[in-house]
Amino acid sequence: VDNLHPVANYIYGLSLNDSDKDGMSYIRNAANMGVPEAQFTVATSFLETDPSQAYHWALNASKNKEVNGLALAGALSIEGIGCEKDVTRGMEFLEEAAMYGNTDALKRLVAEYYLGENIEPDIEKAYLYAKMIDDDSFRQIEEKCKENLSHDKLQSLEIKYAEMSALSIIKSARSEEHTSELQSRL
Repeated sequence: VDNLHPVANYIYGLSLNDSDKDGMSYIRNAANMGVPEAQFTVATSFLETDPSQAYHWALNASKNKEVNGLALAGALSIEGIGCEKDVTRGMEFLEEAAMYGNTDALKRLVAEYYLGENIEPDIEKAYLYAKMIDDDSFRQIEEKCKENLSHDKLQSLEIKYAEMSALSIIKSARSEEHTSELQSRL
C-alpha cells in the first residue's frame, strides 16, 4: 500500500469489493495522502456510522475542490450533521459546487432559495439555479419564479445566467484537466 502512488491506492481500493476491508484501507490510505475523490468516498462511508468523520472527510475533499465533497460539506453544514449547524457556510459550499455543475448542489440551492426553509427565499437565485438544471420538475419551478419577475429583471437574470453557465463550463473543464493530470501520473 505505501509503495503505490496515492491515486493508484484509490483506484485499486475501488476495484476490490465494497465490503472488502482491504479495499477500504486502500481508499483510506489514498484519502490520507490527499486524493480528493478518496476523501469523498471515505466521507460517504462514515455517513451512517460516524457523522463527524463524514463531515471531516467531506471538508477535506472540499478543500481540494472535489465537487461532490463540496456538495456534501454544504448539506451537512446546513443540517448540522457531524458539525455545528452553519447555514451560511453550507450555502457557500453548495454555491461553489454548483459552479462546477454539481446537480445535487444545484437542486439543494433551488430548494433553499425557493422554499426558504433555512434562509430567506430569493426567487431570483431560485430561478437562476433552476435554469441550470436539466430536469422537467425544475423547469416548473423556473416557470413559477419567472411569473414573479419583471421583464427587466428577467433580462438581467438571463445575462447573469449566461455568465454563470460560462464560468461553470470553465470550472468543470479545469476540474477534468486536473483529474486527467492525476491519472496520467500513474
